[in-house]
Amino acid sequence: MNIILDTEQCNRIADALANLQQSQSFSDPNLQARDHQIQNQIHLIENFFRRLSTMVENNENRLIFNQDIYVGSHTGLTVNTNSSGSIPSLLKGKALGAKANLAYTGMLVGSAKSIGPFFGQAGISAIEGNISGKASFRILKDKKLYPELNLQAQGNAHIAAASVMGGVNLGMVQTSIRTAAEVGAVYGHATAVLAPEKQVLSAQVGAAAVRGECVLAIELANIKVTIGISGSLGSVEAGVHYSNEPGSWEIGTNAALFAGGGLRIRVDY
Repeated sequence: MNIILDTEQCNRIADALANLQQSQSFSDPNLQARDHQIQNQIHLIENFFRRLSTMVENNENRLIFNQDIYVGSHTGLTVNTNSSGSIPSLLKGKALGAKANLAYTGMLVGSAKSIGPFFGQAGISAIEGNISGKASFRILKDKKLYPELNLQAQGNAHIAAASVMGGVNLGMVQTSIRTAAEVGAVYGHATAVLAPEKQVLSAQVGAAAVRGECVLAIELANIKVTIGISGSLGSVEAGVHYSNEPGSWEIGTNAALFAGGGLRIRVDY
């Protein structure tokens, strides 16, 4: 289940609640105290919707890099595209975004099964790769000029891969665990965030003879927590990272040949 939050609607609700905050004068002290209590509750609800709107607007451009080992669900070429926002909403401070994903699976053997609340699936693929990209742009923030551009691209390919996933779905609570491994893998990603108050540039490329990961996901009432570990053998990697955000500045580099090392410097002010 996905929940889509409309920040404009949140702000309209907050404005309506603000208009309700009109204290009345009562001769009865009990009524006066009760009115004061009601006004405080309305004010708290108004602040909730305003904070919710601000939180969504501040994070709708955030790009989350996800380097899961890709194992397709069917053979052949798959292309997915999606866009969000519009020119009118862009002029109101919302973001205009688009994302695309291209994947190819040469060979696949897989199976999926569910028994009651329990589910599971497994797959083995060969000659596979995927490329994805995401971009978003905004020109206003808090009704002020604030151009911000977010770009992300990532991709990986491998000779062969396998994954096993299982879990239980109890309605409000869903738990799953997934393990995956790939052989003969190459991968990389790049991210850029450009805004008046922050700049983030990051890139990473690598190759591995064998790479694996294990991810545990717990979802409770649409709040998802993911914990993962990963490792590789016979790998070579290189990457750079630079960020300049309000209150902090960071630069780093890393490299790995079978065993890795890196240097990162962060200054908070």
